[in-house]
Amino acid sequence: MMICCICSTRPVAGVNYGAASCCSCAAFFRRTVRMRIKYDCDKNELRCSAMAIHQITAIHACKKCRFDRCVKAGMSAGFVQEAQPFRRKPKVAIRASMSPSFQPASHLPLISATIEVLKQAFLNHTADRKSITVGTSEFGQNFYTYDHFRRCFLIECELFRKILNATPVIRELDSQSKDAVFRNSFLIYMPFVHTYYHIRQTHSEEKQSRYYMFDNAYMDIDPVKLQYFMALNGSSLSLASLGDYLTMARSLSAHLVTLIKEVAESAKHVLNTDEDIAALFLLVLIQSNDFGKSNSQWQEPINQLKGVSKELDVFYRATSRDPARWGNIFLLLSNLQTAFLNYRAFERMCRVYLGPTMVQKLEDEANTEELIPKLMRSCVI
Repeated sequence: MMICCICSTRPVAGVNYGAASCCSCAAFFRRTVRMRIKYDCDKNELRCSAMAIHQITAIHACKKCRFDRCVKAGMSAGFVQEAQPFRRKPKVAIRASMSPSFQPASHLPLISATIEVLKQAFLNHTADRKSITVGTSEFGQNFYTYDHFRRCFLIECELFRKILNATPVIRELDSQSKDAVFRNSFLIYMPFVHTYYHIRQTHSEEKQSRYYMFDNAYMDIDPVKLQYFMALNGSSLSLASLGDYLTMARSLSAHLVTLIKEVAESAKHVLNTDEDIAALFLLVLIQSNDFGKSNSQWQEPINQLKGVSKELDVFYRATSRDPARWGNIFLLLSNLQTAFLNYRAFERMCRVYLGPTMVQKLEDEANTEELIPKLMRSCVI
C-alpha cells in the first residue's frame, strides 16, 4: 500500500490533479486553488517538516509547506475545475418523475425493506432523546465529556444491533452470525450515523467548526476544548498527563475534520432520497463483511445483499437520474472507510493512555447483545 508523499499519513487514493495522493491532500489542494488562498510559511522546523501532518495533525502543520509539497509532487492548478453550484432536487420532484408502473416494494425489495427498518428505528430512537444540548462549548453539567461520548456510542451500538435484527437477509441469520456482522461493521456504521446526525442538526455558521456526532451532542474542532473533553473522564483510572490528553485531542480533531470536510460535504450531495441512505447502509454491511470467499455459508447472505447495486441502477433510471451517478455513493463509502481508519488510530491511542476501550471489549466479546447493556450500566455520567 502506497502512502501519500505529501502528508506521509494516509494511503494513496489515486492520481489527483496530476499527482498520486490521498483524498485529504487532494481536497486541500483543490480548496486552496478554488479559494485562491495565499499561505504564509510558519518557519517552524516541526510544523514545516514533511512528517508534520503525521506527527502533529494537518490543523497544526504549515499549510504553505503542504501546498508546496503538492506542487512538487506534480499537482497543477490547471486541473482544478471551478466549483459548480449544487441544486438539490426535492424528493417530491423525484417521486413525480417515476413511471406510474414503478412500484418500489416490488422493484426495490432490498432497499424498500431497509428504508422501513431505518425509519422505524430512528423514529423510536430520537423520540426517547432529551432536548438538552451538550457540547464542548457548554458549561457545567452540559459540558460534553468522554464519558458522555462513551454512553452515546453504546446507545448507537445498541440501536445498530437492533437494526441488524430487522435488516433484510441479515435478520434470517442466527444470533452468532448477527454478532459477527455487528463486530465487523460497527466502526464503519458509526461515521454513517454520525453523518446522519450532523447533517440534520448543523447550522451554516458552525458547519466548519463544530460537529454533531450524536443527537444533541457536539464537539468543537478545537484541540484545547477536546483536551478537556478527554481529561474529564470519571470512569477511567488512567495516569495520563494533560500532554497525553492533548495528543489524543489532536488525533480526535483530525478525525472530526475528515468527517466534516470529506464525509458530510460529500453526503449532502449524494444522499438525496431515502433510497440513497438505505443503499449506503447496505453497502456498509457489504464492505465490512465481504470476505471469506471459501466459506459459502458466510458468503451467501453477502451475495444476496449485493443485489442492492442492481436496485440502485433500476431506481436511478426510474427517477430519470443518470445511472452513472450512483457510483458517487461508492465514493462516499470510501470516505466512510477513511473516517473509520482515522477513528481506529484515535481508539488505539486511547488504549495506550486510558486502557481497554469499549471498541476493544465489543470486538472481543462473542455475545454483543448481552454485552452492550452491561457496558452502558458501567458508564459514569
